[in-house]
Amino acid sequence: ENPRVLNLVMTIRSWDLFLGAPANIAATSIFLAIMARLAGFEPGVVTIQATNAHIYEDHFDQVRELLAREHLDAPKLILSDNIKRIERLEAAPSPASPYPVQTAGPLDFLGYDVTPRPESSEIVLRTYWQVKERPDRPLSLMAHLVAADGTTVQVGDGMGFPIDQWQTGDMLIQQHRLPAPESEGYAFRLGGYWLDTMERWPIVNGGDYWEVRP
Repeated sequence: ENPRVLNLVMTIRSWDLFLGAPANIAATSIFLAIMARLAGFEPGVVTIQATNAHIYEDHFDQVRELLAREHLDAPKLILSDNIKRIERLEAAPSPASPYPVQTAGPLDFLGYDVTPRPESSEIVLRTYWQVKERPDRPLSLMAHLVAADGTTVQVGDGMGFPIDQWQTGDMLIQQHRLPAPESEGYAFRLGGYWLDTMERWPIVNGGDYWEVRP
């Protein structure tokens, strides 16, 4: 299969084939074409999975009339030239707090940002990573909120980027949302690990995690 073709699968619980299907097919196809253009892919196939596809009884006469009409050629979608591919960033963003850490995993740590959100009683931690190689197994990025005594208070692990699109040298910025701590002196315990074994990545200077403060 061509890896530069983008396909789309949509699941519909209840599908009105007379009134809903034409609009759903058109809208989904347009959405796929736009997203493929933005990502630099060719649009592929729209697959629609319907749990309950039906025609209402009071639409039978209209359906028969529609089927009896002359069938025209399928329309052709032409996107505006104003819809362009989103190119890769030439000037990569940089963390407010640089903190380089080399790991034995496919990513090295570059630094972090911390943004308090008093209105929602949370802290947004952004961790910056650079790709050394594309991994062939699932992974996650660790972000634990720890108290002054080292006790883990909250866990905000995650990975928001599909690994099959990674390229060496890419920068990833992972966002972790954590409840705002009630006391001062807290820190963030960071690292990476393989999801299939939960094994943490060792770091060059020893250990398998590091701690930073806001």
